[in-house]
Amino acid sequence: MLGNLIYFDNAATTRMDERVLEEMLPYMRESYGNASAKYSIGYEARKAVNVARDRVAALIGANPDEIYFTSGATESNNIVLKGTEGALITSETEHPSVLNTALSLKNTSRAVALLKPDAKGKIDVKSLEDAFENTAAGRMSKGLVSVMYVNNELGTENPVAELAERAHSHEWLFHTDAVQALGHEAVDVGSIKADFLSASGHKLYGPKGTGFIYIKRGVRIPGLFNGGSQERELRPGTENVAGIVGLGKACEIARLEATESSRKEKEIGKYIKEQILSTIPDAVLNGDGTRILNFSFRGINGTSLMLRLDMEGICVSTGSACSIGKEEISHVLRSIELEKALAEGSLRISIGKYNTLDEAWILVDKIRALTEELRNLMTV
Repeated sequence: MLGNLIYFDNAATTRMDERVLEEMLPYMRESYGNASAKYSIGYEARKAVNVARDRVAALIGANPDEIYFTSGATESNNIVLKGTEGALITSETEHPSVLNTALSLKNTSRAVALLKPDAKGKIDVKSLEDAFENTAAGRMSKGLVSVMYVNNELGTENPVAELAERAHSHEWLFHTDAVQALGHEAVDVGSIKADFLSASGHKLYGPKGTGFIYIKRGVRIPGLFNGGSQERELRPGTENVAGIVGLGKACEIARLEATESSRKEKEIGKYIKEQILSTIPDAVLNGDGTRILNFSFRGINGTSLMLRLDMEGICVSTGSACSIGKEEISHVLRSIELEKALAEGSLRISIGKYNTLDEAWILVDKIRALTEELRNLMTV
């Protein structure tokens, strides 16, 4: 618990690790040079960027020259989808930075096919093979398959290694948005055999406004912008040295500590899941997440429940943070064909390394009391 706040919205953003902030501060104060400058504090900045690149690469089993720094996964996803040629196959349950980009590409006459998930939100290999056989996009000679590693609303994990293998069997490239996996479980690009991987710093206890793309050696794509030679011309512009340093430190910490953090997160997730489903009437688990849990409470408006929890000092969400301000049902819940009464009562609980079992107990107790109170108000 941070003060009186209980924070269970770690899929939206995470609290920065204090060790990350400590490593960033010198590059905001003393070593503030431009990493392209040819004098001492410029060289210091360049060295720090290179160290960060090594740390990011080590986390995912990549080579340092396969890592390109960006402002976050939204930019990374746009660079990959817009920079590759040919058709595009992605899923209906992707983050908006992939799904909306795919739809915009479709408007430019690029062939696009959307894979439908199963009832738990998983994209299986058969659906991809069906797309290759039965859609105009799939029958094209080359293109890109993009499927997220872990769904940001349901917590459902996709079989990305199998999907990548199937894509490669058709001589297509494979990309995965690994935002919700990195820092919470082992992610190895060699095992996945991904050609591209995207991630954001602020989802693994690093700074906001930082991210990277992994691009496999031998694969080349153009950047979105024209400018200088930074990031080997893929992402020109003066480097955010302090942010990159923070991202690198967050990746180093994740490499050393993610196994234990993941064990703890799953233990807390198991407790919350079991308690909510066994003690709260008409509670339903959507998806099959272990760290990101999406529940529906029949007859309860999810936004009302979220706001009441906020008044109690507990932060959860009703879906993706990128959908704030939209009243319609989440595209992810629509895609799994969740009935309207349940979709309107959905609540996302996402667990992080700073959460405790005591906090989980308080969360479940408050949800139990508030759902009962809200249902009683509806019957008055």
